[in-house]
Parts: sequence; C-alpha cells; structure tokens
Amino acid sequence: MIGSAEGLDVLNTQTGDVINYSIKDGLPDNRVVTIEEVADSYWMGTFNGLVRMDKKTANFLSFFTEHGLPDNEFNKVSSFKLNDDFLVFGGMNGFVNFNPSELIKNIIKPNLRLINLRYFDYKKDSIINKKYNLEDIKNLNLGYDKNFITFNFSDGIHNDILYQIDDSKWFLSEKGEINLLGLKDGNHLLNIKSKGSSSKTLSYEIFVNKIFYKKNWFQMFVFLIIISFVFLSVSKIF
Repeated sequence: MIGSAEGLDVLNTQTGDVINYSIKDGLPDNRVVTIEEVADSYWMGTFNGLVRMDKKTANFLSFFTEHGLPDNEFNKVSSFKLNDDFLVFGGMNGFVNFNPSELIKNIIKPNLRLINLRYFDYKKDSIINKKYNLEDIKNLNLGYDKNFITFNFSDGIHNDILYQIDDSKWFLSEKGEINLLGLKDGNHLLNIKSKGSSSKTLSYEIFVNKIFYKKNWFQMFVFLIIISFVFLSVSKIF
C-alpha cells in the first residue's frame, strides 16, 4: 500500500494487480501523505482530513476539524503507532493522538461537504481544479461553449449522495461525484444531500452564459442594421 499525490495504490498479492483509490472512490483528497495499520483498518493522513479505510469493504470514513481535529492538513511521514494501539498523526496545527476503536464508537452525524471542484473558467480561459475554501462557493458562472463542471462530495461516512438539478428527480451518485455537461443557458439550481441520512442539503446556483448571438445587445445591433438597411433602401426609391 502506497500513498501518493494521485491517491492510494493497493497491491493485490494474489493477482499482482494494483488498485488505485482516489477522490472518485471516497477519499477526501488524493494526496495521501502517511499511513498506519491497525487490526481491521488502515488510517491515513491527507492534505484534507484524516481517513479510515476498512480492510474488508475498502470503504472510507473521513474526519475533519468539525470532528475535533486541530487542522485538516497533515504532514508527510509524520505518524506512528504507539504500543497500546494509539495512533499519532502530525498536522499543520499540532498533532492528534487517538485510539482507533474508541474513535469509531463515537462517530458523530454525517457532515456533507464539497471536497473538490473542477470547471472551465471562461473569464480566465482555463480549467480550474479547486480544493481549498470550497465552503465559500455558492455561485458558479460558466461559458456557453465550455459549460462542464465536476463536483466531488463527502459526508465523512457514506460515499453515496443524491443530487437534483432544477426541478428534476433525485439521482444517485455512488461515489460522491457529479458531472454536469451541456447545461442550457440561464440559471440552474443544484441540490445535494447524503443518501439515507439526515445530513444537511447543499445548494449551488449555476449560471450558463448565452452564446453571443442570443444576447440582447447583439440582437439589438442586428435590428438596428436591418432598420438602417430598410431606411436606406426606401430613401433611394423616393
């Protein structure tokens, strides 16, 4: 098992295959910087939270500052296991020392959060891959010709989320990823909630710009040209 900037790589000793786990599979961040093993699970420090991976199911459970961590970002190669099975992980604002089995017994309610956002910023003419200060994002502005956007969510416990775009039915995303492509111009509302929990619902307003020939100023410009042409044509006749 190796952590890297691309997620977690796990070797299947029977087949020789390497399985990669990333944000798409439930990790809160692809940058896994330290790993510790206990009887039933692996614990990992990332740049965005502390993570438990169940050995049997490969499901992830994430912890953040709202769960009591001093910081969400952990340092590279700064963890160790004590003799009494306590784990220690060092981060940007001190270290956390805990008993994994006791921590699991006291899991709090799911807390849904946006952990990664990828979209095309038409003003900057570039693809934006945003990982920090995501809690401040509520509105997104997309160009008419590159109106694709990818969201990754986690509630710390479940990978499954439900999402709704405008007045559509609720759709299931089994790995917390939502891809929106080809939205019509105008305003859209995206709602997200965790499956099977009382977690809060997150909402995002998305505005897709019109193509230039649909904009009012262009239509007015064309109208004035037509009126001018008609006026000049009539003037020549008389």
